[in-house]
Amino acid sequence: MVRSLRLRTDTLMLRIFKASNVEDVLKQNAPSMQAENFCACLNDLCRELGAVPEQVIRRSQIDRSYGHQLFNGTRKPSRDKVLQLAFGFGLNVDQAQRLLRSA
Repeated sequence: MVRSLRLRTDTLMLRIFKASNVEDVLKQNAPSMQAENFCACLNDLCRELGAVPEQVIRRSQIDRSYGHQLFNGTRKPSRDKVLQLAFGFGLNVDQAQRLLRSA
């Protein structure tokens, strides 16, 4: 289950089109438009899915030390590594999109 209340693009567009002042809409919706921190997202997914980082890293076929650096926030992943992690977690499409957005 996704913990954060992210604003969908189509919802934001509707709000902008209906508003008389775009800046007000953006200010009102700023918290829901913030990108989730990648390492926080990884750890949230572990908690939500009952996964262990070491096992996710192994199933992702990512180097162990690099994988732990991703989980503790000292490294930024490439798109390919994020997709590998998505497979390692066994994520569905929505969860994989969440992970990609956070990266």
